[in-house]
Amino acid sequence: MELLVILAVSEAETAWGALRLVRQVQNTNGEAAIFLLGKGVEAIELVGKQFNVRDLLIEFVVKGGMVFACGTCLDLRGGNTPEIYQRSTMGELQELIAAADKVVSF
Repeated sequence: MELLVILAVSEAETAWGALRLVRQVQNTNGEAAIFLLGKGVEAIELVGKQFNVRDLLIEFVVKGGMVFACGTCLDLRGGNTPEIYQRSTMGELQELIAAADKVVSF
């Protein structure tokens, strides 16, 4: 995998920028994945006129991108697991990091 983005914020503009980066990798035929950690699991709820993170996440997944979410972080926030991402663990994050050419954290 060319790029792994670890998204650990729920601030709309930062999350939107992270999603634009993975979409750019995807648009140039690269492989990217996203791991939602901490407040990052709330990214699916970020919908707005200027920074619509939810739509970018959906586009990323529809075009074959993988989105993983920390299961413990989800449980701390009510355990919501939308179809957009796969419930995951720290062990799986470790494997994703090892498999990635580059890792970027937001």
